Amino acid sequence: MTRTSVHQVVLPTLWGYATLTRRSHPALPQGGSTRRVDTVLPPVLSPHELADFHRRLRARPGALRRPTAKPAERRLREALRTAIDVRTTGVLEHSPQTDLFGLHDLALDSLVRAMRTASTLTLAEHEEALARQLVWCGFVAARDGEVGNALDAAAALRQLATQHADARSGDAAA
Repeated sequence: MTRTSVHQVVLPTLWGYATLTRRSHPALPQGGSTRRVDTVLPPVLSPHELADFHRRLRARPGALRRPTAKPAERRLREALRTAIDVRTTGVLEHSPQTDLFGLHDLALDSLVRAMRTASTLTLAEHEEALARQLVWCGFVAARDGEVGNALDAAAALRQLATQHADARSGDAAA
């Protein structure tokens, strides 16, 4: 009898953290599958508080449970309590040219794709803070049915990434 094994890793991200879950079984395509869930923290933490939280995550790689806050960390506890989990694996596999989305799904897809683009860049501290604010506002807008505002947040995040990439390429050319 073959058993399914599950491995879970929690990684710090620009948005908060991501949980990668790998399921291995010979019956699964290529022996296994990986699911990614990004946890977006509300933008209430200072860059120092977020960096401290990320240091703790790195200190315990492969943690199998959800990150927690110490009793004295009121703001972190609140951030973890109100965080938004985004299953990014499925969204990233969709092709907007071939799939038919509802407008709400299109807004979420656009926001997640902009998140992934921004997370590949090395942003300055103030750019990271702005990116977190834009993502949070976009998800809250999508949750509240304000599709236009969610799309605006995604467009602003893409613009931030484009301006950052343009500035870096200009610096390299100089």
